Amino acid sequence: LLGDVVGSLFTSYLLLMVNNADDTQIAMRAAAGSTEEDSTQDWCMRTIDLPAGVFSQAPFFSLSDSTFTFPAYEGDVTMMEVNAAGTVSPDGTRLVGLTLNCLLDGRDLLTIVGAENPDSFCNLAEGAHMPCVPCPTDDQPYCVLLQGDSFNGIELTGTTIEEIMQSDTHPDCEIDED
Repeated sequence: LLGDVVGSLFTSYLLLMVNNADDTQIAMRAAAGSTEEDSTQDWCMRTIDLPAGVFSQAPFFSLSDSTFTFPAYEGDVTMMEVNAAGTVSPDGTRLVGLTLNCLLDGRDLLTIVGAENPDSFCNLAEGAHMPCVPCPTDDQPYCVLLQGDSFNGIELTGTTIEEIMQSDTHPDCEIDED
């Protein structure tokens, strides 16, 4: 159950756009893709400018020990000690072999998973074989390790990511009032 819930945080397409790249660094912007089949940007979710990654061994890139917060459901989720890596295809149209390892603070996920408190979250996590470990921010044992590998991405021709500083503020955002 918990694995499904944490996995559901990432059910929409993740859109990545290279903002800048040189011989040593690569800077990217991330956005949630819409739920529509055309994979356009979700205008109701804010974008994230990722910390600069290492690009000195191009086409391989890596992002190490970064922390960033992304919007999820009715709150934000912080990814800590993020380590990601992958390869840009020679023609620049694909990302291949992407890996991701990070810590998620269970206290950010209480509402999402229906847990009453951090300890009940960790009980759920333990049942899903995701034991809680100390969080790097305060050493409290409420973080879970999220790991993924072998992700691939393709170029979406004509798709660009527009910076959105705050969720639900873009003129094209249609908020469901139900």
